[in-house]
Amino acid sequence: MLIKNMTHKYKILFITGLLLVLIFLFPRSIFADEIAGNSAQLKYLALNTNTYFIPDVQFDALNLERIKYKKAIQNVLTRYQSPMIESVDSFMEACIEYDLDCFMLPAIAGLESRFGNMIAPATFNPFGWGGGYITFESWDEAVMTVAKGLRKNYYDKGAKTVEDVGYIYANKSTTWAGKIRSFMNELKREYEKKDLISSAK
Repeated sequence: MLIKNMTHKYKILFITGLLLVLIFLFPRSIFADEIAGNSAQLKYLALNTNTYFIPDVQFDALNLERIKYKKAIQNVLTRYQSPMIESVDSFMEACIEYDLDCFMLPAIAGLESRFGNMIAPATFNPFGWGGGYITFESWDEAVMTVAKGLRKNYYDKGAKTVEDVGYIYANKSTTWAGKIRSFMNELKREYEKKDLISSAK
């Protein structure tokens, strides 16, 4: 009724004004949706750039730290042409589940088998576990089994340092711990690289 009683000139002005209001309001909500969508996508990409994290995990300092640990291990395994490169997720899962230094297991694999390059045939045992002759079905099984063993039989029984672990693990060797620390330091240097995350591919 209001529009019907208006002159032609005012009808045009009213309709134009109404259209402007609609154009002004709706694109804002559309744009907001686009921003939210892009943010979610960026979060997904950030968390899934060579990581095992699911898309809806909040991107925070803890997740960034885990990404850095994973990337550091991945880079060092790549440097040594390790056949364990596909087991980086297991290294991360093991250190979180069993509350271990995330560089401990990779360092042991580095010392005992050059990161899986020098093992008894078909054993998937890069840690020298059981003298190196215990057989596992996969690298992943080896990682999780040895991590559990370290937690249960070493740390839970009082071991606090690499030296404590080495005294038992390497039959009272006086050099094992120093060599493990050397590999751990190599992993730590990789972790501390400023472009570690941006170099993820």
